Amino acid sequence: MIRRREFITLLGGAAVAWPLSARAQPSGKTYRIGFLGPTSYAERKRDVDALRTGLRQLGYEEGRNIVIHYRWAEGRYDRLAEFAAELVKLNMDVIVTVSTPGALAAKQATSTIPIVMAAVGDPVAAGIVASLARPSGNLTGLTFFFAEICAKRVELIKEAMLEYGVDLADLYSRSAAFVDKILKGTPPADLPIERAVKFELIVNLKTAKALGIELPTSILLRANEVLE
Repeated sequence: MIRRREFITLLGGAAVAWPLSARAQPSGKTYRIGFLGPTSYAERKRDVDALRTGLRQLGYEEGRNIVIHYRWAEGRYDRLAEFAAELVKLNMDVIVTVSTPGALAAKQATSTIPIVMAAVGDPVAAGIVASLARPSGNLTGLTFFFAEICAKRVELIKEAMLEYGVDLADLYSRSAAFVDKILKGTPPADLPIERAVKFELIVNLKTAKALGIELPTSILLRANEVLE
């Protein structure tokens, strides 16, 4: 027979041993998340996996406490409005989307369901939100457009031809935090839109060789990935 004090001690020790994700899981409800994708799953698998990973780290997992309804336009932007309307009819708790066309379609479809933009260009210039600091309405999320990245691209182009841009998978992963805060009751208008902080420089040596371009060592040393 286990004494009361021993039982409490044993129970406390077991709680400490539980995985952090299990203890952090929201309970009592299965949340419905809509995902509006302008392209295809095959094209955005890496990014969607990053979103799923981010959600799991916050205690959300498909089939247990969240259900994700995917809609892929397969590059047919004219279908975004139709798919956004479908997600609204399904009464989502939050809609995640990407790109300016996706965000605009979601915004036009609903003014009440929270919308998280996983990756969008300039949402202020596009008229999606009032400002980055105070987006207002039912939209928030992450943007990768600002002058610094354009200046960096020009600098690198002066040295060689290659690719420099935002790590989209990182944005998808970070967007999970917005979903979490919204599901816990924070209005989108109270969540400032965040700027991208992680960028990648990818060098394709095969393409450079085919074009007769000799890349300087400085570029190769700075590259996150070199394709040979």
